[in-house]
Amino acid sequence: MVSGYMSDTPTPRQKPDRATTVALLVTLGDTTWRMLVPSAAFVAAGIFGDIHLGTRPWLTLAGVLLGLGVSALLIKQQIGKIK
Repeated sequence: MVSGYMSDTPTPRQKPDRATTVALLVTLGDTTWRMLVPSAAFVAAGIFGDIHLGTRPWLTLAGVLLGLGVSALLIKQQIGKIK
């Protein structure tokens, strides 16, 4: 009889344990700084350079590209650590 193996009631969702939740939050925080800090720092340096050297918008654009590149490398490094 098939009805013995099938259930009409859905199985309850299991809540993740505290360690899993903490690990997820730490990973999200780590990813956030890896994206935000290099991007913001290089863009700020580009804007500062553009203002003082009169090279608008070239150093800012270079800062954006460099910040994105460094962020991508840091995220790639983080993904490489995942087993």
